[in-house]
Amino acid sequence: MFSKKILISVLIFFSAIIILQSCWFKSSVCNAPLNVDNGAGQQKSFRGPLGMNPYTLDPAKLGDEPYAKQQIFTQVFEGLVRYNADNKLESALARKWDISKNGKVYKFYLRDDVYFHNGCKVTANDVKWSIERACNPKIASPTAESAFSNILGADDVLRGKSTTIVGIEIPSPSIVRFHLKKPISYFLDLLTMPVASVLSKKSTRFNKGINSIDEMVGIGPFKMHDYIPGQHIILNPFEKYMDGAPKFRSVVWHIASDPIMNINKFREGNYSWANVPIKEMPRVKVDPILKSSYRVAPTALLIHLQFSPEAYEPFKNPLVRKAVSLAINRKHIVDEILKNTGVEVANSFIPSNYQMNNNPHAILNQDIKKAKLLLQQAGYDDIKKMPPLEVLLPDNSLTGVTVAENICLQLRATLGLNITTKVQEYTAYLKSRIKNQVAIHLHGTYASYIDPSVYLSAFHSKNGKEKSALNSLEFDSIIDKAAEEFNLSKRLKLYQKAESILFNNPPAIPLYYSNVGYLLKYNVSGYERNLLGATSYKNIEIK
Repeated sequence: MFSKKILISVLIFFSAIIILQSCWFKSSVCNAPLNVDNGAGQQKSFRGPLGMNPYTLDPAKLGDEPYAKQQIFTQVFEGLVRYNADNKLESALARKWDISKNGKVYKFYLRDDVYFHNGCKVTANDVKWSIERACNPKIASPTAESAFSNILGADDVLRGKSTTIVGIEIPSPSIVRFHLKKPISYFLDLLTMPVASVLSKKSTRFNKGINSIDEMVGIGPFKMHDYIPGQHIILNPFEKYMDGAPKFRSVVWHIASDPIMNINKFREGNYSWANVPIKEMPRVKVDPILKSSYRVAPTALLIHLQFSPEAYEPFKNPLVRKAVSLAINRKHIVDEILKNTGVEVANSFIPSNYQMNNNPHAILNQDIKKAKLLLQQAGYDDIKKMPPLEVLLPDNSLTGVTVAENICLQLRATLGLNITTKVQEYTAYLKSRIKNQVAIHLHGTYASYIDPSVYLSAFHSKNGKEKSALNSLEFDSIIDKAAEEFNLSKRLKLYQKAESILFNNPPAIPLYYSNVGYLLKYNVSGYERNLLGATSYKNIEIK
């Protein structure tokens, strides 16, 4: 039996937890009632699951977190330009822009009807300040350097030598001019990234990241209302949004990671939207209740198999990497392992929507005889001379593990490799990856902007771990030249040339392009998606 004193103590303890939890990440709205619609008003909220808490509330610190980017940051923040549902650039804060003949000066003319969520009018100075803040090393943005390093003076801010980017000029409150060190054909695309969001100086600090929803003050169609980690995020319409206030009451994201539970909640009418993971797609497609709500949309996600020579000595020889590539039946993976999931065999590192030559390179067609010949040329006339290969797999991706295990089975069957698999806890697996201890792994390139450069630039020697298996100055030179070519047709030819280098000395091989499956409630219209995911919810209507 609990004594009365103990019972009171327990009640006080749990009350304190509830109070602290409700105040976490929120200050001025701590005592405000939650704007969660119930009963008859529920259909006026756009509801759905968010798989996990966002790891940051700061658009400058956002990295590869596509779902938080789509569901939260795209709704709360905007910059000078954005993508529409047709994957085309369009005006946001900038009503128009000019590009100089030499491609090194961009002049943006701002709309005069744009306000921050705190009511302050947006000016060109806010644009300059926001980019300088993103480059501030104290913010530690994972994307600022790749987005802004080509702006004159940005390197000084990125290195902590200055707080001002001299290459961003403010001729007037409604004009901002960028001076680039060299032409870059996809500079406008870089400005669509969350790191280029325009923030309020009144609400956000220059030297510190955003830690509360009160600091999440943008110019997007929705403003943050409430966030309780592990429970929900609520967005309310911004009445003074430049394109008109959204037409429904709120966006409510329930933080719930179980996909089966989320699908069941959609079935029960509790969600307006729900993601369908790859392994659940076949079941949902034939479900008598769900099939009419099921949608499939293309994404910018490429899955490729990446080699790490540091983890497995034979992979230092490109002939071995080519042999392994030729031994894998990618079509079998798509048609049998990922059957009915909407994925597409990748015949290039660049998606087919960019009108690249989509005929597969020879290395992508399974040829076991040639693979064994390459191994002989590499000094492995007897497969037993190759050391055992242990492949580490993460414990958080059932689909990824299934595909990786099938690849290992294929390599055992086709080449006779002594290959085994070992599942690691995800955090430990990431540490192994960082230490280059994972010999082969599935790697997803989820484009951060819609341009073919994003897929090949990852293999440039100045970017990422991929350089360990390529490190080609010729490849780097072609990629650099392509970046300065504004004619897309000419640029794609350069990318094809660069891609041939990848196939001749493969740091990785493309496997498949992943699509996304989702459920959408019958009474929701105006929900749009582009290759990067969900676009702004400003056009959604709920009947």
